[in-house]
Order: sequence, then structure tokens, then C-alpha cells
Amino acid sequence: MTLQQYSIGIPGENNAKAAGWTGLIPVGLGAEFPLSDNFLFDLSLGGGFTTGFDVEGYRNENDETWESYFNIGLGLTMITESCDSDRDNDKLGRCEEGELGCDPRNPDTDGDGLTDGEEVLTWSTIPTKSDSDDDKLSDYDEIMMFHTNPLIADTDEDGLTDGDEVLVHTTNPLKQDTDNDDLTDSSEILQYLTNPLKSDTDGDGLSDGAEVNNYLTNPTNLDSDLDGLSDGEEVIKYETNPLDRDTDDGSVDDFTEVRRETNPLDPSDDIIKLNVPIVLEGITFATGKSEIEPESEFVLRGALETLQEYPDIVVEISGHTDNVGSEANNKILSQKRAEAVRFWLIKNGIAPDRILARGYGEDFPRVPNETAENRRINRRIEFKRIR
Repeated sequence: MTLQQYSIGIPGENNAKAAGWTGLIPVGLGAEFPLSDNFLFDLSLGGGFTTGFDVEGYRNENDETWESYFNIGLGLTMITESCDSDRDNDKLGRCEEGELGCDPRNPDTDGDGLTDGEEVLTWSTIPTKSDSDDDKLSDYDEIMMFHTNPLIADTDEDGLTDGDEVLVHTTNPLKQDTDNDDLTDSSEILQYLTNPLKSDTDGDGLSDGAEVNNYLTNPTNLDSDLDGLSDGEEVIKYETNPLDRDTDDGSVDDFTEVRRETNPLDPSDDIIKLNVPIVLEGITFATGKSEIEPESEFVLRGALETLQEYPDIVVEISGHTDNVGSEANNKILSQKRAEAVRFWLIKNGIAPDRILARGYGEDFPRVPNETAENRRINRRIEFKRIR
């Protein structure tokens, strides 16, 4: 709306009469200069030049003057807009943008990739703040990339902000337990120091959740009781206590029992008790001979390991026979067989003074010598701690 315009006319030479505009060539130039959002300053320059010498109609013979006309225009224009006008096409009116603190000439005031109208009308986010919930993810990234809630810093409510999950830990901000191990991402990171992306942090065969919630073992240490067996082996394979080195309290740790093939759940086979004989099942000899058969070595290895693990004990290796043959011959044969076992242990590193060999012949049968099976049972080597 133009309030007022002033014009100044400057006639050319011999152009005194107003009549005679016919035949003029018009020339003009103008510009507008903004003073504010509502006011413009207008400046225009214009004029005209004649196409001949006789525009007035009464030219005399000696008049060779070209006639012209010039003007200058000054103006002040006021621009008015309604509250609903939307210069930046962001679907918010001028007045509403003003109330929100938005720039009515910029469709994305906070530069987050969402228009001010989308933020206000669709997502209810703050159009003047690129990260409405202060979780270090822009509103655009939360909505378009990660599908998290731009108004809640911790979308999955696991104790970690969406930004920390995405930018620091690479966990899923939409899922409390990224690795499905029954521990929240937050508890893994902040409390148990486990890997929230790996269900079995220590690789022992038990999930972190099972270790924490069921077995109370250390999910960052595959052998919680330091007995040489992993927590997974103890729980799944041997059914031993992964928190107790010696599950049966028999004085030998679970690993040693497993290695020497005794029962880690039975304390009676843990240690060689004083004067309590243990039959070394599986040591065999040729009939009437004292040479150890090769298949006996596996059993002998168990006896060797026991002596190595308990370097202070002294044992007696005793030989026993059935009642076939003379008593004297059986006594001699049993002595030779006991000495054969003793020599094998000495040859494999056990000090001679720790092993005694004694043959008892047929004097101490385990069962009556009435059948072939019973006689087989009575033909044996025993291992007994004597101090």
C-alpha cells in the first residue's frame, strides 16, 4: 500500500507547453529498499525524449531544439500480512512462528532436517532445538533413522540414553536387552561390566544372565572358582558347583578328580585315606606272570598323578591272588606283581622311599573263591596310604 508519492518534473529547453507529449520516447528506472519487515522505500527516475523537433506545433524556422521531460519519484510502501501468512511454506503461520520463536523466513529454524511445521504439527518436538530430549541424537535422526522417541531420552527405558546406545555402545535403543541374555544393556554396562552385544561374555558356555541370575558365577571369568574347569563344564557336563573348587569336600579339587577320573561328587574317592585300600581296577598280568600288560598303563597313570599331587604321602602297593596253585607260589607271584607296579612308578619319577611293595598271596580274598568271576575279583593290585 503506497502512502504517498512525490514527483518532480524538469522540463527540457523550450519545453514550456504541457501539450505535445505525443511523439515522446519514455525512459525510466526504479528501485525499492526495505526499511523493515513492514516498510519499503521506493525511488524512481524517469523521463522522455521527443522523436522530432516540432512537438509543440508552432516551431519557427530556426528552432532546432530537441525537447525532453524528466521526473524523480520518492515513495514509502507499507506491507501488511495476516497472522496466517506463511512465507517459508512450513505450514506454520507468521504469528504462531513468532510465539514459538521460529524464523518465519526459514522453514527449518533449528536446522535438524525437519520443518518447523512437521516438528510442531506432527512430532510435537521443539522447532527451535535440534535435539528436543537432549539425548545427543537430533530429532531428525531419531525419527527417520533410529525410530526412537525424540521426546524421551531413553526410549527403551533400559537406563541408557538413546544417544549413548547408538553412539557409544552400539546397542539397540529400542530393545532393553540387545543380546537376549536376560540382562538389560544398562546392567551389563554399568553393573556387571559384561558385553551387551554378546550373550556369553566370557565364553564359558553359560549366558551372562544365567551366570548372574541362576548360578551366581562371574560372567566375565570363565572359571569362577579357579579350579581349572570352566563354569559351563561344571554346570552342564559334570554337575559340580562352579563356586566351589571341591564340590564334594573330599579334599581334592573338581579338576583333579575329573582328570584322574574319580567322581567329583563323591568324597570317598578323593584322597587315599590312611590304611584304606583302593583297588587299581584294570591292572592285568599274563597268567602266572608278573609283567604288566600294556593296557594297564591308563590305570597306573591315575596312581602316578595321585602321588604327584600329594608329594608327602607314602603308599603300599599290595599284590593279591586267588587260591589256585600253592599258597607259597601265590605269595611269591603277588610280591613280584606288586614290585612290578612299584618299579613302574619309580621309573616315572616317584621317589623309591615313598612306595612299598608287598605280596599277600591268597591271604585276603575280597570274595569267596567259589566261581571264576570271584577268583578274577580276588586277583588284584591295591593302593593304600600308610602315612
